Amino acid sequence: MLDGILIGLASLYFSALVMIALGLHRLPRSGPLQRTDLPSVSVLIAARNEERRIGPLLEALRRLDYPKDRLEIWLIDDRSTDRTPELCQELARAEEHIHYLRITEIWPNLKGKVNALAQGARRARGEWLFFTDADCIPPPGWIRGALSCAQERTGMLCGITVIAPETFVGRLERVIWAFLIPFTAGMAGWGWRFTAIGNNLAVRRSAYWETGGYEHIPFSVTEDYALLRAVRKHGWQISWFADPDTVITARPVGSLGDLWRQLRRWARGGIEAPPSERRLLILSLTLGWLLHLGLLLGWLWSPGTTALAWGMKLGADFQLLWHFRYRLKLRGLMRYSLLLELFMLPFLLWIPVSLLLFPRVYWKEQRF
Repeated sequence: MLDGILIGLASLYFSALVMIALGLHRLPRSGPLQRTDLPSVSVLIAARNEERRIGPLLEALRRLDYPKDRLEIWLIDDRSTDRTPELCQELARAEEHIHYLRITEIWPNLKGKVNALAQGARRARGEWLFFTDADCIPPPGWIRGALSCAQERTGMLCGITVIAPETFVGRLERVIWAFLIPFTAGMAGWGWRFTAIGNNLAVRRSAYWETGGYEHIPFSVTEDYALLRAVRKHGWQISWFADPDTVITARPVGSLGDLWRQLRRWARGGIEAPPSERRLLILSLTLGWLLHLGLLLGWLWSPGTTALAWGMKLGADFQLLWHFRYRLKLRGLMRYSLLLELFMLPFLLWIPVSLLLFPRVYWKEQRF
């Protein structure tokens, strides 16, 4: 009986990941946006103590391929205590379309990064609000490529982010993101758009203010997910795009501890989802937990069946990474697949228990 349950779970896992991989290829491809009536765009970037990481972003902002008379960029300093304000102000003085905003107060019902973005959005005048992070590098064609996927009722545009493999932690984070992001993007390819990646995101300004803005959206440790739910609730459509020319590259976190806290924050955000989505997430985590527990303990009662189940799991994981690499033309991703397997087994077994025992999460020196 245990053998049948293990093979059944492995088969379900394999089938689900194949469907997710196919969903990636159903996403629309961005194209050139050559219209003369380009919409005005505001790019909002919140930064807190990022002096060691913000330099590549500031250079990338100079290279954005979008008319400067239709573009404004807001560098929002979230009460930094290092040289972040100086670096941002220097660029703002050099570029007329780039502005610096210093956050000095916390608005009611807002915390952390959301507080900074909400105050920046109040200043923004673009028809579209684009969001990325201070440790990210948007490509020159980012804005044009994303907007090429917008239709009349599109309220939000969601893109993909990859991690720069600069360090050992960066290589591990790169392959973990490459494994987890297809779950969201692939499901969007089948029409189920339930979350977004906050550092590669755009929202139509009118859709944003229909929600009341971040000030009126219930606080979440995953602010991108909360914003998507609010926009969708007001009847706007959500569109995903996935192309090499629109992929943002993010700098890796500093340590394994930071990576663990990041993944716990994502999982916590999923738990805060509406009931229908939360039930699906809990069911998926439960089935995944049972599968990986069986893969760990199955050697004790049936080594042959366990080896077969492992083969199905590894095949499913490998094909998902391959499809993600192929769609985005990423180099060197598959060489990190062993790192993924070494990390995912303890991660999937421990994180549900961790959130039950210790529900609070830490991020960017703040506790939520």
